[in-house]
Amino acid sequence: MEIGPKRIARLAAQREKENMDFRVFIKSLYGFDDPALKRMVDDAAAYYWERINCTDCGNCCRILHPKLNQNDIQRLSQRLGMKEDEFIEKYLEQGEEGLQMRETPCPFLSDKICSVYEDRPEECRGYPYLDRDIVSRMWGVIARSAECPVVYNVLEELKRRTHFRQR
Repeated sequence: MEIGPKRIARLAAQREKENMDFRVFIKSLYGFDDPALKRMVDDAAAYYWERINCTDCGNCCRILHPKLNQNDIQRLSQRLGMKEDEFIEKYLEQGEEGLQMRETPCPFLSDKICSVYEDRPEECRGYPYLDRDIVSRMWGVIARSAECPVVYNVLEELKRRTHFRQR
């Protein structure tokens, strides 16, 4: 099991071609929402979530620029006692897909813990998205394997369980 953010970034970079080959392999074996693949992902994710604590890492909060929707802005500005336009001015910028956090690390990261956890943005709540169809999201899974120890380990587990390296 790999948990160090720098190490998983290095390993993911070393395995980039292998991961792209695995993407093709998995798409050829499994259709969208395949129950067997979903079970494999869910089982592997549950296993690694029990062993890897996000607050021991916090890498996602150090490197990502999550998008915020209007509900996120309203919730966070209210929590911070700010007007929405003040919150936007202070913390957000226009990204390709809408308003996103301006800074990395996230200004709400305190040590390795989110200081606004109960009110965090929806995108943060869903990260790293392992509960969604993995076949149609393999590009994202591969990218997140360099960022998140849980994703990295789930991807490597899927390679083992599908006998990818034995073909």
